[in-house]
Amino acid sequence: MGICGSTESTSRMGMMEIVPPWVYTTVPIPGCEQDSLNSYSDGFQVLSQYSVMRHRRGTFHTDCARWSRGFTSGKHVFEIVYPENSRGLIAGIGVGTKEAPLFAQGKIPLIGDNRFTWGIDLRRRKSFHRGEAVKPYPSFNVPLPDKIYMYLDADSGSLMFASDNDYYGCAISGINSGGAPLHPMISATTYGATLTMVYRGKGELGAPPNLSAPPPGPPMGVPAHLAPMVRPIAQTTTILQTTSTMEVPVPNEPVPNNPVPKVPVSEQFVAIPDSEKIAIGADTVEEKAGPLE
Repeated sequence: MGICGSTESTSRMGMMEIVPPWVYTTVPIPGCEQDSLNSYSDGFQVLSQYSVMRHRRGTFHTDCARWSRGFTSGKHVFEIVYPENSRGLIAGIGVGTKEAPLFAQGKIPLIGDNRFTWGIDLRRRKSFHRGEAVKPYPSFNVPLPDKIYMYLDADSGSLMFASDNDYYGCAISGINSGGAPLHPMISATTYGATLTMVYRGKGELGAPPNLSAPPPGPPMGVPAHLAPMVRPIAQTTTILQTTSTMEVPVPNEPVPNNPVPKVPVSEQFVAIPDSEKIAIGADTVEEKAGPLE
C-alpha cells in the first residue's frame, strides 16, 4: 500500500483516506532549532538534543519524554525513530499537555492512559485516550518500521501517522486539550531503548514542496505532480579490501575532469560510499567524485 506517486491511501479493508497535502510543504518556524526533548523521567539519559536512552534497569516501569514546544494551532510534522528491538511490550508515541505524568510504576502506556494524553502503542497496534482503546491502529496489517512520521493537526485536533511508504490514516480525532498546548511525547519500558524525535516543520499549503534534506524529499514519497522534480541518490556503502582492484558504481552523472588525488592507505578494510568511484590498488586510492544532488 505504498503511497509514493499518490495523495491517497487505501487500507487492506478498502477504506480510503487522503494523505494531508500539507505534509509535503513543511516550513521551519522561528526558534525551532532550539527545540528538544527537554522534559523526561529520571529513567532516561539524554544523548543529544533530539535523542534519549532509557537506562532504568528492568522492564517493570514506564518512562516518558516530552518535546519542549507545545502547539495550540497549526499543522506539524515530526519524525520519530523508535527501533523495533527497543519497543518491548509497550511503545507509546503521541501528544499530551504539561500535566501528563512522565513516569508510571508498572507497564502502563502513559501516552493515552489519562485525560492529558492521546497516542498510539506501536506494540499493541491501537490508539488510546483516558486508558481506553480508541480503535485498532493501523486498521490494516502492515509492518511499523523503525522510522515513523507523526502529523499533528492542532487546528482540527487530529493525530495521524505514516512511514516512508505507507499512510496509516487518522489515529485520533477530536482532541480537546481545553486550550492547553499539545506536546509530542514518547515512552518506553525497555532497558537501553534509544529514541529520537525531530521536528520537521509546520505545514503550509502555500509553501513550495519540501524536497530538501534531511530527510531527503517529503516524508512519505512524492505526489504525482511533484515526481519529476525529485531524483533519487544512491546511498549504499561498499566494503572493499585494499589488496584487490575494483570499481564501485556511482549514479549516472558526468564525472568532471579534475586532477585525481592520490591518497596512501594502510592495509585495512576501507568503507567507501557509492557517491565516489574508486580504483583500489595495493598502495594508492584513485578517487573521482561525481556531483551530488
